[in-house]
Amino acid sequence: MHPKLEIDHRALKIMIAVVAFTLANVTSVLANDSILSISEAYKYGGWARDVLVGAMFAVAAFMFAYNGYRPLEKVLTKATAVAALGVALFPGEVEPVGSTTQTVHTIASLVMFLTLAWLCWIFYQRAKRKHLMRANRRAVLYAICGWVMLASMLIVVVDHFMGGPLVDRIPRLVFHCERVALLAFGTAWLAAGHIVPWLTDPEERWT
Repeated sequence: MHPKLEIDHRALKIMIAVVAFTLANVTSVLANDSILSISEAYKYGGWARDVLVGAMFAVAAFMFAYNGYRPLEKVLTKATAVAALGVALFPGEVEPVGSTTQTVHTIASLVMFLTLAWLCWIFYQRAKRKHLMRANRRAVLYAICGWVMLASMLIVVVDHFMGGPLVDRIPRLVFHCERVALLAFGTAWLAAGHIVPWLTDPEERWT
């Protein structure tokens, strides 16, 4: 048997990290406007919409394929995959407020970010169990990323139920919170790809 893997999960993690790092800015640029949320790219159609839908399908495909190392991890990745498809197939910003399509889109978005934050916690636990110096650094990073994602979602949800006082002051609040959450998500999965020397011990390194 050839010693190399036919499919390397670390390479896929890096690809997903790239999607997370670029999605917000790319959709904003392609929409040729200051979109108020990433999902608003649906309204502008064209490349902005296509990039958003394509990115969600890419995330869904990877999460369907990735099982992790524990049964819970497998459940979470599959839930993330279904949620990503929900975001892609139910354009919430196009339909009227309160419509079924918008409700499904909102729920799918929340589920996706919640499961991704939960996966950060699982990555944190796994890194801590290794008792390696750089793995411990990675564990701290996973914890920070998970909390940043949760805080970003909490700001949006709380502001919504309070009637939108923050959105009135910062019209692009949702977009900024989504971008921060995606950056945290991408950072965690880039670290999980084991290519950053400062975060990867020699025995873990991708060669």
